[in-house]
Amino acid sequence: MVHTVSKFTPVDAMKPANLAQVKFNLELRPKKQRTYLDLKVGDYVKIFQNNNKLDKERHSNWMPNKEN
Repeated sequence: MVHTVSKFTPVDAMKPANLAQVKFNLELRPKKQRTYLDLKVGDYVKIFQNNNKLDKERHSNWMPNKEN
C-alpha cells in the first residue's frame, strides 16, 4: 500500500535512492496546516494537562467533559 503523504510503500521509502523524495513529500503536508473553528468566549474546549511524575497513571491527560 502506498502512503498518502509520502507517495511510497514503506519498503520503497527506506531505499537510499528515494530518501530525498520522501522527505520532500513529507514536508509538503505538515500537520501544522490543520484548520480549526474560530473560538468565542463561552465555548467549551478540551484542555490537555501535562502530568507530574507523581500523578497516577490511570488518569486521563485531558480535562473531563463538562456535565450538562
